[in-house]
Amino acid sequence: MAEDIKPPDTPDKKPLKLSENPNVKKDFLVVDDENNMRFIYAHLIGMLFPNSSVRRSHEGKEVEKLIQEKKPDVVITGFNNYPELDGFQVVKRIKELIQETKKRIAIIACHAKGKEIDEGFLRLGVPKARLLGKPFRVKDLVDILQKIIDEQK
Repeated sequence: MAEDIKPPDTPDKKPLKLSENPNVKKDFLVVDDENNMRFIYAHLIGMLFPNSSVRRSHEGKEVEKLIQEKKPDVVITGFNNYPELDGFQVVKRIKELIQETKKRIAIIACHAKGKEIDEGFLRLGVPKARLLGKPFRVKDLVDILQKIIDEQK
């Protein structure tokens, strides 16, 4: 089933076609301090990959626990100033888990903080193609998610 989404920032205002990927079963972790953003990410992932699970969090300690216990396939994180962890620390924990378990975990970093934060994520090994500035176009996030799923096949 395909669903039309009309993102307000699409220059040509054409609807964006999203096609379900029913055979994809991935575990996603969405980390953001804004409830609305967590909902948007989870809703979009649910439309694209209906058989996948999406966990949402806004607390640093919970994020660390979820990463350790659930070992997600994809983590979408912002640069959030949690009481215990910020976005850089979340990425560092993911990198440690990758080293320990050899599991491939894709990281997408979304934030509205500018080049300095981008450079920090790049130094931690987040590919430039997986950095999204807020606000972002829905199509850009969809493209990144689809590329990750294709790479993890």
